[in-house]
Amino acid sequence: MSATGKQHGAVIEDVIKGRFQRKESVFRNWIKKDGSTNFAPELDRYHLYVSLACPWAHRTLITRAMKGLEDVFPVTIVHHHMANGWRFVTEDEKDPPPFCLPEPLHGFTSIRDLYFLANPEYNGRFTVPVLWDKKMSTIVNNESSEIIVMLNNEFNDFAKNASLDFYPIEMRKEIDTVAQSFYNTFNNGVRFFVSYCAAISDLDSNSSAFSSTFNAFTQCRCTGVALPQRRKLTMKPLKSWRRQWICWTKNYRRHATCVVPN
Repeated sequence: MSATGKQHGAVIEDVIKGRFQRKESVFRNWIKKDGSTNFAPELDRYHLYVSLACPWAHRTLITRAMKGLEDVFPVTIVHHHMANGWRFVTEDEKDPPPFCLPEPLHGFTSIRDLYFLANPEYNGRFTVPVLWDKKMSTIVNNESSEIIVMLNNEFNDFAKNASLDFYPIEMRKEIDTVAQSFYNTFNNGVRFFVSYCAAISDLDSNSSAFSSTFNAFTQCRCTGVALPQRRKLTMKPLKSWRRQWICWTKNYRRHATCVVPN
């Protein structure tokens, strides 16, 4: 079963006036154990779809592992090579990447199929991670920063490491401030370099992206604000350090050539 042939009119170009501006995630529902939403924390209800090539998806995997929620949230990993968006490997695929398996719930071939099942009129981007509700057959949330909060806060009745709290009440304001700052500068700046710099000849735009990205990188390295060694391990490194250090130095840097502007 596939919906990939469905005509889609979303504008997915994220460069606006030479700047990468990530569009807001669309599915923003919350799992709450207090009964305030339609989504309750339950066993055998939710499924997580991720890509190992996506740093936003990585932090959901990290939080899931640290909280000990592997038995609560089964995971399906898409192929890291995008073909009309994120795709699943097939049963007859030769040499599939490690950990990648066919889509187990619906037999779908791509992430976009999930979006259209959740909303046949969906007209946005087909991103990962996707937190899927098997009971209601819909997407709960596709914003990683919110998914990791739910994993941290709402599933302690099932978590093996329920005592670990990566989003303590007394630090939430600081965590959110740091995360938003790096999201707007370093995180989006890295994506700009990788995806668009080679195709954009606007030197002013490239210089602006370069400056904001590496100023944020320098600040982080100098202050330790996003490094896990500083004080208590919280969601600050999950939201910024993961992309800042590992993805940039080990993955994205090889895809982008950066020259310091004069």
